[in-house]
Amino acid sequence: MARRWELVCAHSRLIGFLSMRELERRFAGSLLGWWWSVAFPLAQMATFLLVLQVGLGVTARGDYPLAVALAAGIVAWAFLTEAVVNMTHAISANSTLLRNSALPVEVFPAASLCAALVTHAIILTLVMIGLAVAAYPPGLTILVLPYAIACLCAFALPLGIICSVANAAFRDVAQAVVPLLALWFWLTPIVWPVSRIPGDLRWLVELNPGAHIVNAYRYALLGDSASLPSARETLIFWAMVLLLSATAMLVTKAFRRQLGDML
Repeated sequence: MARRWELVCAHSRLIGFLSMRELERRFAGSLLGWWWSVAFPLAQMATFLLVLQVGLGVTARGDYPLAVALAAGIVAWAFLTEAVVNMTHAISANSTLLRNSALPVEVFPAASLCAALVTHAIILTLVMIGLAVAAYPPGLTILVLPYAIACLCAFALPLGIICSVANAAFRDVAQAVVPLLALWFWLTPIVWPVSRIPGDLRWLVELNPGAHIVNAYRYALLGDSASLPSARETLIFWAMVLLLSATAMLVTKAFRRQLGDML
């Protein structure tokens, strides 16, 4: 597995080029450019605030105002959603180049992940400025942020590779990814607090890798009073990442053998 990822890293310059090309293609002819990538998570958060705060009278989530808690969680989920959706299309969108070269299959989803990381950096910066204005400036726990981003990338990349290969074989996969991500969103403690789950069912939250990622982001952005992922939750998360990475490697090997038929 390590040798496979070393081979992908050897094409880092190509990945950078492809990611910039994807960003340019995505915003070509657009007046607002990358602001469209910022608009979605902001609109999502505004919708939840309208429904929960105005419609249901919910003004806080745990120790934080509702807007603050949602911003710290949605910023992570917006990156995961954008990365996985774009990676799902990565192989089919570059099928001609892939057929006519010996490039590793993983290069194209990796480029989509890097493109999503650029927009994530912009959104994350805006969220941190907004939290500081709301009297929640970053503290020392911001040092956990690189770990939170690494968790998200380490999980999203193999998941995106698997979705991308599956979409090359069955184009219905791209149609199913968005609603499945929406369902996963509601199964993750972003809008609702973990305290709503009975104690004997908390293990279900620990099995949700999205919960580990969101908790890491919240701890990094909001400080010590946010819940730091437990050691058990962390071990479960990285075990899932290893399993997902091994599955992605096996899937890409099988895909290479049937490349002509699939594309």
